[in-house]
Amino acid sequence: MKTLLSLQPEPAQPAVSSWKFIRELQAPLWRRIVWPPRARSSRQVSLQAGVTVHARFPDPRGTLATAYQDLTDFLRAAGISRDGAYPIVIEQTEMPAAESHRLVVTREGCRVQAGDTEGVRRAIFLLEDQVLRTGGPYLPLGKVERRSVIRTRISRCRDGSVNLRTQLERIIRRAGVQPWPKLFHNLRATRETELAETFPLHVVCAWIGNSSAIAAKHYLQVTDEHFDRATVPGAGDRSDTKKAARKAARNPAQQPHATDCNISHDEFGATKNPAFRGALREVAAQRNNPCKREVPPRGVEPLFPG
Repeated sequence: MKTLLSLQPEPAQPAVSSWKFIRELQAPLWRRIVWPPRARSSRQVSLQAGVTVHARFPDPRGTLATAYQDLTDFLRAAGISRDGAYPIVIEQTEMPAAESHRLVVTREGCRVQAGDTEGVRRAIFLLEDQVLRTGGPYLPLGKVERRSVIRTRISRCRDGSVNLRTQLERIIRRAGVQPWPKLFHNLRATRETELAETFPLHVVCAWIGNSSAIAAKHYLQVTDEHFDRATVPGAGDRSDTKKAARKAARNPAQQPHATDCNISHDEFGATKNPAFRGALREVAAQRNNPCKREVPPRGVEPLFPG
């Protein structure tokens, strides 16, 4: 039995020029269709004299441009002129469901009907399939209606009356976590705060969907990690903070004890104001030697106003 060490090295990757599937993807979808010689049946209408496509479906954004181009390419490949007398009218009509579509083929013309752009796209593909099924440049007479097999891509919480908070609280409790207030707002605030640590604020606001003023007032948070990073000497990033914390944990004996002239570490860590911490450090330095206190260079004014 071969082991992983005894396996042969993997072969060299073939050159890009040998990737046939790339050429197949780049090739046009429709190639020239050669119809077998056969006569039109009585239940079919011939397209040999050509068709004229009337795109009357409202499409201000040009969503259907690729679908119309596909129909043009198909007609060209099938040898069906687009300057003929048989009309193909693409129009909007009321349909029972989204993406539903209908083909109504008579001897006078073909009507492609749908209620939305996706319905039109599917109807055009259905029209092409109908021609291919006949084995010639023909269309079967009659009406064909189709609707999407998948009614909705989002199967849950589609009703506006659904309480998403209640369901989220159930999920949180099943995970063994106590739900926090303002579930969705705090989730957004936490993520925006995390992103603001790495990316510029205007970029983060574009992603989250608010403004810098709103983010600063309602979303960006000051976390305990910010205070920890600010008080660890030389902590420029999170990795430095973690290294310093691990070093302190391994060497607890190196931590000096609190004396009359030192601010205790518990007292020092209780404050969350970095500026105030710096002031405490200055006071502690002056009190190290109670017998040789000197007037600080800044003067005798109080350290804090008021």
